[in-house]
Amino acid sequence: MRIAAAVEYAGQEFSGWQKQPGIRTIQGEIEKAIFSITKENINTTAAGRTD
Repeated sequence: MRIAAAVEYAGQEFSGWQKQPGIRTIQGEIEKAIFSITKENINTTAAGRTD
């Protein structure tokens, strides 16, 4: 299954997008939230511009 989502966030509380061990990131938090609902490990993919 593929799902598309638009995500906006204030990044002050995070250490960037990409998941990293032991560091709070946007990707890590999104994947944890989805896991809490589905009980399945998933991998997210992102594309975007910051300019």
